Amino acid sequence: MVDAIIDELSFRCSGWSQARIDQVNGDTLHLEFLYDVKTADRYIDRWSLEIAQFESKTKETFEWRKTLEVNSLVDAHDKSVWNKSTILEIKEQQISETRSVKLANIGFRVYQENGKKNDEKGNYEGWSNRFDEWLSIYSPRIQAYLSKTLKGSFEDNDLNDDYDALVRPNEGQTRVYAVPRVRKCISRMFLNMINLFGNEGGFDLVLECLKQDESTPPKIEGFPMNLNIVGILVSNLSNPYAIYQKEFITEYAPKIVEICVQKLRAAPEKSLRDVRRERIESIIKSIDNFQRRLITKEEREKQTEVLKLEVALMCLRSS
Repeated sequence: MVDAIIDELSFRCSGWSQARIDQVNGDTLHLEFLYDVKTADRYIDRWSLEIAQFESKTKETFEWRKTLEVNSLVDAHDKSVWNKSTILEIKEQQISETRSVKLANIGFRVYQENGKKNDEKGNYEGWSNRFDEWLSIYSPRIQAYLSKTLKGSFEDNDLNDDYDALVRPNEGQTRVYAVPRVRKCISRMFLNMINLFGNEGGFDLVLECLKQDESTPPKIEGFPMNLNIVGILVSNLSNPYAIYQKEFITEYAPKIVEICVQKLRAAPEKSLRDVRRERIESIIKSIDNFQRRLITKEEREKQTEVLKLEVALMCLRSS
């Protein structure tokens, strides 16, 4: 038995589950997810980051799932978003001679006295029984109540970078700058482009450019380092923040954050008047993205709000 990522691609939802290796062909393994339907079974490379020691990823969540019963409240994923949901029924379904799955009938709604809709069970908020769905109790589409519905599309603690150090550089390269992450990016072409950019000195060049001020002759002709150019550069740098390799982003991001904060706080009044509000917002958003890999959510949100207030006051004084 092993722990492995179970990936429901049609719902853009994945998570760790327990599986049995039932076939081995060289480095290719076939996994049988004993607690889910057969369509969840998959082939995987034995060296993949999506496989781990048995119960190293699933022990806690599987203990929780064993406690679920009728009327338990959960977060459940429909075809697009997470919903506050209720388990309406539970049953065992035999799917082969040696395999049965525990299923939960999920109602994508929560019953409460002040609910605006009602059915035979009472008042509720959410979707009607027309959208009820049977799911495996162990499906990644079922999670602890409020663990997903109180979050945005991506939260800092959704990212697991424990195995980043195991990824080796491409042939002819000396360092890894980006790594594949399930549900973030697994495009080999995009990852190769970032790693090539880094190994060719691209990240270092961007850092050197950002260190310049507007009065200094630009390192790249035709690109004076005003807030507009800063916004363009750091936005492109921060967009793939989730897939940067842990050691690299821990070393590189603080330098980018420090430079961007200094540039905003020291910006001349003329620069603030000339730059579009959207560009300043993009710089702050980029700082926030990098901070997701560096500090806690609470600390990051506090620093971001303080910076927004500082910049807003500066813009008011310059107008």
